Amino acid sequence: MIRASRSSAMRVDIEDAATLKALFEGTKDVDAVVCCAGGADWGPLANLTDGDFILSLRYKLMGQVNVVRAAMDKVKDGGSTTVTSGILATKPMPGSVAVSQVNSGLKGFVSAAGLDMQRGIRMIGAIIALIRADCRRRDCEAARWACELMGTASGKRRRESAAASPSFSVGSVAEAAALVSTGAFSSR
Repeated sequence: MIRASRSSAMRVDIEDAATLKALFEGTKDVDAVVCCAGGADWGPLANLTDGDFILSLRYKLMGQVNVVRAAMDKVKDGGSTTVTSGILATKPMPGSVAVSQVNSGLKGFVSAAGLDMQRGIRMIGAIIALIRADCRRRDCEAARWACELMGTASGKRRRESAAASPSFSVGSVAEAAALVSTGAFSSR
C-alpha cells in the first residue's frame, strides 16, 4: 500500500496534475487506487459565495476526477479505482448545499466513467455516510489508514458537521473499507 497526501512523505495534491503524474510515474499494474480526499464548503445557500462553490468543485469533485484520470492507465486489468463521496448526495441536510452538489457530481461521474473504463477495470463510488470510527480498534491497515485520513485530512468543518449531525454516523471504518474492497459500490 502506498499512502500519499499533501502532508505525508510521498506528497501529492489532487488539485495539481504534476504531483499526480509524479505519484504514478514508473508505476504499473496497480491493483486498486482509492481516493479518500477532497473537501467542500458548508453553509446555508444564502451565505455561500462563488468562491465557496468553486473550491468545492475544484477540490472534492475535480480533485478526485483528476486522480482517476492519472491512475487509469496504471491500474491492471480487472483492477479498480475508487472515489469517495457521501450520503449528502441523496440525503442533504441544511447547510450542505455545496457538499451535496459535489457528491452528486461524483455519483454521476462514477456512473459515466464506469461505462468508459477499459480492460475490466471497475469504477467504484463509495457513498459513505459520516463514519463513526473507533480509531483505537484499528482492525486492519486499510481501517487504520482511513481513520488517520478522517482524523487529519477532513478538516475543522467536517468535524463540526459530524458533531452537529450524529444521526449521519453509521458503521465503522473497517466496515466501509470492506465494502469498498469488495466492489460493493461498483458501477459495473
